[in-house]
Amino acid sequence: MNIFSWWKERARYSAVFHWHGKFFVFDGHQVRFYLIDGTIWIPLSDLAPIVEPTLNERELRLLGEDFAVIPNEKIQGLNEQGVLRVLKTRTESRHATYPMIRFKRWLTLSAFPNIRKRPSAAANSV
Repeated sequence: MNIFSWWKERARYSAVFHWHGKFFVFDGHQVRFYLIDGTIWIPLSDLAPIVEPTLNERELRLLGEDFAVIPNEKIQGLNEQGVLRVLKTRTESRHATYPMIRFKRWLTLSAFPNIRKRPSAAANSV
């Protein structure tokens, strides 16, 4: 009986250890940050459940180089400037929502400075 509980705990540890301390959480949503050559990238799949209204193809095209495949990864994402451009359109209008204002504030005052100060918190750090 004891070996089964050890095996179960070992499997759980193996599954989540790689991500331990490598992501942030905003309103219950996991947000990974990749720091590559001084540029912070966030996967599009992590932003999708948070950003409202949802990003559409046109917006992503208009971002140009700020939206691309994250270097050394196989996922699409936005760099720091791209995320801030998207949030600017969602927070500086009459229709700004409180969650978007909070998300922008969280990124600029907590998450981005923390990643710059402690690069080991990035998802791609070893």
